[in-house]
Amino acid sequence: MPDVQLPKLETPPGAKPSQSEPQIFAMPESFRGLAARVNPPVIKPAATQSVAPVPVKPIPPPPVKPVSILKKKGMAKTTKMIIIAGVVLLVVLSSAGIYVFYSLQPVKNNQTVTTNKPVNTAPPVVITETPPVVVETPPVTNNGTTTSPFPNNSQPGRDTDSDGLTDAEEIFYRTSSKKPDTDSDGFLDGNEVFHGYDPNVPSPAKLSDTALVTKYSVENLYSLYYPTIWTAKAEPEKLNNMVFVVPSGESVILSLEEKDATIPLAAWFSNANPNSNIRVNESKTKNGYQMLVTEDQMTVYIEVGSRAVIMSYSNTVKATVDYLATFEMMINSLVLVQ
Repeated sequence: MPDVQLPKLETPPGAKPSQSEPQIFAMPESFRGLAARVNPPVIKPAATQSVAPVPVKPIPPPPVKPVSILKKKGMAKTTKMIIIAGVVLLVVLSSAGIYVFYSLQPVKNNQTVTTNKPVNTAPPVVITETPPVVVETPPVTNNGTTTSPFPNNSQPGRDTDSDGLTDAEEIFYRTSSKKPDTDSDGFLDGNEVFHGYDPNVPSPAKLSDTALVTKYSVENLYSLYYPTIWTAKAEPEKLNNMVFVVPSGESVILSLEEKDATIPLAAWFSNANPNSNIRVNESKTKNGYQMLVTEDQMTVYIEVGSRAVIMSYSNTVKATVDYLATFEMMINSLVLVQ
């Protein structure tokens, strides 16, 4: 077979020749020689799409939680309640302090005094200024001995707390002989008995409301109070004369004498005792009756209408005068009975 000149195989540009066995490709003629004319495809880079920058939002600060209006109202209400409670407490303490201060003060004279006793429905009692009970000290002679103002050189009874009541009277009235003002009302025990008040209960509690004294009265003449433990008996053969006997032996003698109501008491006494050396001092009882008191304080003459009441304290059985304050209480309780 004659050698046939085969056309040279075209190698596409850029292709590397293979070192292996040549391969035969059958290419249609219409495509032959086109390799050199075919431009390699132009690969266009993909259009870059501009992306708008995403705005970065600033991170907001954490929100401040508002205080609840209700909570504010609650706090305001609590604060208000605390303030009110404090003011109320201050007022209570101040009132208590004022009450304690005035309750410890003694009741002054010329002051209206009321009592909390439920049984006493009477109007407040006005305590007028009254002289204190004074136990006079016997005068001292040149040789140092004392001279008693009482008869038979009798001596005043022992008064441990100097309140105007002797220790014997303290036992009777159930008061303290070591405390001058047993009921702490600002008045000495002797002063209260002198004016007819109960020394165991703050004024104006009266002795006449207690069982310590008993009322004695003579119809259409007079009445008075005397200690319950004393014995009241008529004086023999003397009309309207009474003797009040003390358990220890002393006595108070009461008698009546007629008197011209137009004659002053002092003039009547002088006429009735023309030769007497008895010296008397003019005074008045608590109920306003004219009275003459002897210097030894043991006898009084009281003008009651058309009569004179004579009261004498006799202590002939003892060397001491133990019931002078009680004797004065009886004098001050005397009233005219119409």
